[in-house]
Amino acid sequence: MNKTLNINLGGLIFHIDEDAYRTLEHYLSVLKRQFANTEGGDEIVRDVEVRIAELFREKTTKAKEVISSADVEEVIGILGKPEDYLDAEDETGAHRAYEEPVYTTRKRIFRDPDDRILGGVASGLAAYFNIDPLWMRILFVALIFAGFGILFYFILWLVVPKASTTAEKLQMRGESVNISNIERSIREEMGSVGENVKNFGKKASQYDYRKTTRNAGNSLREIGDFIIDALKLIFRFILKLIGFFFIFVGFIVLFALVAALFTGSFHLMGSDQGIYDLFEFFSLVTVNNSHYHLLLIGLGLLVLAPLTLIVYLGVRIIFKLERLGSPARNGLILAAVVGFVMLLVSGVRIATEFDDRSFYTTERELSVTTDRVELHLNKDDIYQVFEDYDFSTSWVQVEEGNAFTSVKFDIQASPDTIMRLKTTVEAWGSNRRIARNNAESVRYKSAEVADGLMLFSPYYLLPKGVPFRDQEVDVILYLPIGKSVYLGQDMADIIYDIQNVENYWDFDMIDHEWIMTERGLECADCLEARSFEEEEEVEAEQTDTVEEMSLQLSATPVSNPSSLSLTNPSLFITI
Repeated sequence: MNKTLNINLGGLIFHIDEDAYRTLEHYLSVLKRQFANTEGGDEIVRDVEVRIAELFREKTTKAKEVISSADVEEVIGILGKPEDYLDAEDETGAHRAYEEPVYTTRKRIFRDPDDRILGGVASGLAAYFNIDPLWMRILFVALIFAGFGILFYFILWLVVPKASTTAEKLQMRGESVNISNIERSIREEMGSVGENVKNFGKKASQYDYRKTTRNAGNSLREIGDFIIDALKLIFRFILKLIGFFFIFVGFIVLFALVAALFTGSFHLMGSDQGIYDLFEFFSLVTVNNSHYHLLLIGLGLLVLAPLTLIVYLGVRIIFKLERLGSPARNGLILAAVVGFVMLLVSGVRIATEFDDRSFYTTERELSVTTDRVELHLNKDDIYQVFEDYDFSTSWVQVEEGNAFTSVKFDIQASPDTIMRLKTTVEAWGSNRRIARNNAESVRYKSAEVADGLMLFSPYYLLPKGVPFRDQEVDVILYLPIGKSVYLGQDMADIIYDIQNVENYWDFDMIDHEWIMTERGLECADCLEARSFEEEEEVEAEQTDTVEEMSLQLSATPVSNPSSLSLTNPSLFITI
């Protein structure tokens, strides 16, 4: 058992065991002594510490939070030992040669602050692609003439980070981030600064066009930096809002789901079907208990796993937390994928139960002694349940099973003098035989007849244990010629496309009496109703009258307009 210490390295906190800490402390102590008298030595040590922190962060995960001695030795092998890279001069004044360890660094895109005109985007991209910055700048000028170059440049200026540290500048050029390259890069920068200071007096006394160009470039850079900083501030504010939105939505959905599971009062999409009704419907469409549980587990995984990621993403955006560890993140992603696969398998299994369709038909004669029959709905206890929902739902659970309102009613002419009632139930199944069995399992009260009154049920019943396979009930009343029916207003819930002579819509047919004729159903008490023959006779009579009057007016000389009389003034006015 080793003692674990906490250290602050490069602005980051790490847990490191005691042996690894002693190795790292010795390494940094030697590094500080080696560069104590070197110009820019403090900056070299600081950049090396930042690089060590970056490498340590790559090695830590949720499952491995402590830096071990092996990790420290590996990092030292990447950076190199300071005594191997000290670029001291020998007695002859020549620099001592050394060999760098072989280590490839992944090249990254940064903005180059040392060779920039505006934001350093072109020079940074040129360093990444290892080309002259001049060609990249020419490309941006060409894009400006194409119409989107300025916008494209500012977007890159906004999203591409600036190479601030020596390690980032080395990564920009694809060079290994080790002590040798860090030392060389800092010395080059120090030399460049010294040269600029040395020549400052000469350059200040010489005024040429380049000074104006530099001043203009500095002004443009300042303006550009101000715009980019403002955009970054706005972008961070928008990210905060997005984070709050993710948390709000995630917790609202989670709270609603938990509340629904405990109370059952959560209604789906504003409908009257609650969460328990959804579970019950799943049990109706699935094949067995294992299929039912497979569907529920898949749905739970597919909903909860992404929802957890969304909530964590919102918390991370607001509080700047570390990225979710790979095991946890991959676990949630795997859970969502597994849930999707389970739902897919369940959906395919359900689809096979709707592969073929069949029907079951019954027909019976009705003993009706009157010439006129009133049609109404049978308002039993189950009807009252639907009425409590204002018929906004097509399915309710009752003590006897599950009731559905998929019932259609039609009236057709009887081929003889007998009134008949035909009931057809259609259903789906994995094959035609099973589909017919599903149709035969439906319980439907076709009609109750008594004293010139006929009551129809607006629903059919699926007994408990019978699966839902989109069963539908079609009821046809065959009415003999000369017989009439009165459609009560409540029949509007089940009548469906009843053909009639006047072409009335279904909802216009209720609350009227209809008599079966040779031509079909005709309204017996509609004031505005006329037969087709009557309409044609009236139209022909009016047309003949107008033509006759037109001939009389054209043939009669009008000497005194006031003496002109019309044989049928009322008809003329109507026309």
